[in-house]
Amino acid sequence: MAKSDLYKSFIALMNGDATISGIIGTEAVHAQVAMLDRTGEQGKPAIVYDASSDTPEYGFDGRGAAGERLNSVSLDVYAVHDTFTDSLALIEAVEDAMEGWSGTTSTIDVSKAFKVEGSDAFVEIEEGLEFPRRAHTQAWVVWYRTIA
Repeated sequence: MAKSDLYKSFIALMNGDATISGIIGTEAVHAQVAMLDRTGEQGKPAIVYDASSDTPEYGFDGRGAAGERLNSVSLDVYAVHDTFTDSLALIEAVEDAMEGWSGTTSTIDVSKAFKVEGSDAFVEIEEGLEFPRRAHTQAWVVWYRTIA
């Protein structure tokens, strides 16, 4: 339950950011890397994420503000757009939003998000698409705790 709430919180963060919304509109955040191909067919910019580490239950040895154990999830984030420059602007907006990500919902408390050093990459998505797409990617680690 907490994991899906973490993803909902990520989607709300992306959709609630004014810079990101100005580039992609709202409701353009997808949860599966397989969506990369579909975003190309739509011809619209989008943010796609995938949990590369989808087992947060193991916990993180660090301690939260109240001394409780923190869970850790790795997210790969793709900023998809038509050109290199546009996808770069989108991933920079994602990075700005992610760097300040923290807060509490009814079931989770996001403590911190940080970008994995050296994880920036650029990919071209062309196979089988009428309009080739470009995507900048970043890997992030999010620390959170479950609220009982």
